[in-house]
Amino acid sequence: MRLTLCQVNVARVLNNALLRAFCIFISEKISERVMYPWPTGDFDNVMDVALDIAMNYLDLTGQAVMYEGVRSTAAMAIAAAWKVGVRHRIKLAHVAIKAVERKQEPFLKYQECG
Repeated sequence: MRLTLCQVNVARVLNNALLRAFCIFISEKISERVMYPWPTGDFDNVMDVALDIAMNYLDLTGQAVMYEGVRSTAAMAIAAAWKVGVRHRIKLAHVAIKAVERKQEPFLKYQECG
């Protein structure tokens, strides 16, 4: 069986599209597993949304330069607030933002003096 050039190109494009779709599917599944630093069992979508809100704010205000450390601090604050009964995503995000800002406060005061 002999394929025309057009048929070969169509097959190549379809194979590339399928490969890209498969890679995106795999990467989304992997990122879902490692995206949020919650302890096992203590998980809720509200916590994810609160962490996203807090990290977006901290990133836009330039406070998330050390991203992993800031994310870890924010996540620990959200987990602590969750354990004492806070369930609203905005309140959880606020707690996380305040925790990060408090942690960075001594550094900011040092910069002002220097």
